Amino acid sequence: MKVWLQRHLQVLGETLVWLARSPGSTLTTALILGVAISLPIMLFKVSQSMVSVTGELNGDSLITVFVSPGKPGQAGPMEEDQLILEIGHRILQIPLVRDVEYVSREQVLKDFRNESGLGDLIDDLDENPLPAMLIVFPEKSLAAAELSQLAIALADLDGVDSVSYDRQWQERLQAIIEVFMSGALILASLMAIGVVLIISNTVRLGILNRSQEIQIIDQIGGTATFIRRPFLYFGTLQAISGAIVALFIAMLALFLLARPVNHLAGLYSSGFRINLLDLETCGLVIVISALLGWMAARFTLGGYIRKMRASARGK
Repeated sequence: MKVWLQRHLQVLGETLVWLARSPGSTLTTALILGVAISLPIMLFKVSQSMVSVTGELNGDSLITVFVSPGKPGQAGPMEEDQLILEIGHRILQIPLVRDVEYVSREQVLKDFRNESGLGDLIDDLDENPLPAMLIVFPEKSLAAAELSQLAIALADLDGVDSVSYDRQWQERLQAIIEVFMSGALILASLMAIGVVLIISNTVRLGILNRSQEIQIIDQIGGTATFIRRPFLYFGTLQAISGAIVALFIAMLALFLLARPVNHLAGLYSSGFRINLLDLETCGLVIVISALLGWMAARFTLGGYIRKMRASARGK
């Protein structure tokens, strides 16, 4: 075990020296890999941030019921409030409803006045044109179809003028997130292919530079594993260097985007925030890139060794 570890450490050191001898080529390859790998990372993190917002929305799927129990002037405030409370009581009898909150016409007007910025115009109105509302809290476990059926049932109640609920916006947001996730997966797949091709080409150039050394090792009885080992380290280290560059690019880009995007989301009272990279994501990117580099180097050198030995047997 000790000899095996020493041999691998020796080959690792030789590979690092090999990479250091051509810093321009090594840095160029790392930058190319970094740009390719960083794109799906950023798209994935943005999608992940959007998923957290969807989770918050799904937890508060509210239905707004606009109540119009009678024409203005036909019922006094006391009678109107009593009618609205009766409607609220009927809504509470529906099994899918968890709670109901009553919002009076005066409170609706006050909230609209504060949020719209049209205070002077509203003050000139002779009467309050806004209807009273009932905020319905459905069960949190409701699916989209069940929420839609509940909204239809509420709209059919006597005294209910109209019904509004936010699931439609949630479904649209979910569809956008699915597009982002699909885009991230497609980009990640293309990135994986690109990493394999770039590493394969880099390893192929290394093979050409050391072809005589490989042939001599093979002729004196060196195994394919022994021949492959430095190139496996070479491909893996190149991929890891590209992953590190990609993480730096993605972290910098997300950091620069976070402040203006979070400020924009705050203006719309949204909880959307761009999350920076965590250690788990960084580790996963490095491991996957290392595996891709290892695979590319193994397959490239394996094909070269087979061709070399077949050519030697033919002679």
